[in-house]
Amino acid sequence: MDIRDLLDGINIKQALMFGIVLAVLYYALLFNDGSFFDAQIRQAQESAQRDRIKLEKVEKALIDKERFEKEIGEIHKHMKDFQSYFPVNYSSNELVSKVSKIAEKNGLTIVNLKPSSEVSEFKNYPETGVDFTVEGEYHLIMNFVAEITQLKKAVDFKEMNFKVAQQGEEPRIRLETTLVVYSNSDGFGVDNG
Repeated sequence: MDIRDLLDGINIKQALMFGIVLAVLYYALLFNDGSFFDAQIRQAQESAQRDRIKLEKVEKALIDKERFEKEIGEIHKHMKDFQSYFPVNYSSNELVSKVSKIAEKNGLTIVNLKPSSEVSEFKNYPETGVDFTVEGEYHLIMNFVAEITQLKKAVDFKEMNFKVAQQGEEPRIRLETTLVVYSNSDGFGVDNG
C-alpha cells in the first residue's frame, strides 16, 4: 500500500481537518515563541489568585458568622439574666413577706411594714413598694440592707432615714424607708416571685 492508496481513502472533510491540525501544530512549534502558552498560564494563575481571594473571603465570612452567632448567644443569655431582675406581676404581699423574713432573720424589730401607695416613676416598669420602719443595732440594720440588695430583683430604697431610737451601750438605730421592686409591663421578664 502506497501513499496514493491511503490518500484515495480519505474524503475531503477528513483531509481538511488533517490540514488544519497540521497547520496549528506547525504554527505552535515553529512560529510561536511560547507567548500564547505563557498568556494562557498567566490567565490561569490570575484566575486561581482571584478564586483564592474569594475563598479566603468566604472562609473569613464563615468565621465571622460563627463568632457573631456566639456573641448573639452570649447577649441572649445576659438579656435573660437581666430580665429575671424585672419580675412580671410581683405583688406587694410578696414584698412585705420577703422584707419581714429578712428583718426577722437579722434580729430586727419591725415597727411598721405596709404596702406603699407611691405612683410608678417609669411607665413600663411598675413599682411594687413597701414602707417600713425597723429597729436594731447598726450592724444588724446594715446586714439587713445588704441582704435586701442581694435579692435577684431591681430594687431601690427611697430616702433612707436613720435615727437613734435608744441610747446606751449598744444604741438601737431606727431605719425608715420605702423599698421598691421594679416589675415590667412589656412581658419580657420572668415570673420568678
